[in-house]
Amino acid sequence: MRTGKIVRWSVATAMGLSALSFTAVGTANAEVSYTYTCTAEDWSGNPLPAVTVEVRKGKNQARYAARPEWRGQAKFETIECTPV
Repeated sequence: MRTGKIVRWSVATAMGLSALSFTAVGTANAEVSYTYTCTAEDWSGNPLPAVTVEVRKGKNQARYAARPEWRGQAKFETIECTPV
């Protein structure tokens, strides 16, 4: 009889803790994202069209997010990103 109460209590506690963890995960996913407009030059020095990227962290992450948009035509050192 006593073990039944302990088992029920531990299951209820575990379910309560898991509900709290799901709540914490849900609030963590609501992070702020930043929008940047990035420009770059191709390998011959000509300007490429500007692209807009949305990232969670900052300017450096925006540079890495913008790089594939030009499909290898942009020289990474010339990528400049400004917040919108």
